[in-house]
Amino acid sequence: MTAIEPKILLITADAASISDGKINMLGAGWTRISAGLANFCVVVRLDIPWSMTNTEIDWSLDLTDEDGRIYEPNESSGKLRLEGQLQVDRPTDMTHGASLEAPLVIPFIQLPLRQGALEWRFQIASTVASYPFSVV
Repeated sequence: MTAIEPKILLITADAASISDGKINMLGAGWTRISAGLANFCVVVRLDIPWSMTNTEIDWSLDLTDEDGRIYEPNESSGKLRLEGQLQVDRPTDMTHGASLEAPLVIPFIQLPLRQGALEWRFQIASTVASYPFSVV
């Protein structure tokens, strides 16, 4: 029997917020950005399966370069890797086997970007989603 894994939608946006479980985005879906200091959000929409509700789930977000190495914005900053946990509580009236949405908005302010190909990689449990973009 195979475990049901979460589903991930990963996208960039100039700005984003969450209200009443909905993601509101401005300038979403770009795949090219200018080099220099950048302000934007990484938006993640998760579908958490029934079997993973009511428990803490580890997640991570990496920014990787064209060689698959974790990006370092500058020499003193270290690698760009974020980690966290989330828990989606199952409502008592939820249908057995249904999934629940879990939206995340991760803002970046004045992130130094150098020219090249980059990719966001979001992982939760054993599921990974990627979102490539170019810095020009």
